[in-house]
Amino acid sequence: MPGVDRDCTTHHFACGCREAYFKQIEEENNRLGAEVRYYLSEMTEHAESVRLLEKENAKLKAVLGEVVAYIR
Repeated sequence: MPGVDRDCTTHHFACGCREAYFKQIEEENNRLGAEVRYYLSEMTEHAESVRLLEKENAKLKAVLGEVVAYIR
């Protein structure tokens, strides 16, 4: 266990080295959770942009089809 105090031999639940390690893990978990929420938000925003672009592309494709049909 990283950061374990080698003088601590009991490792009971209130052991200071365990508590420090748990605090470190909790902080990392909170940081990673915040990153996940940020990237999910970004993905959602980009997904909406993609949907709008797909709609616009479909409209342009239809217009282009009409132009090609008119030329022929």
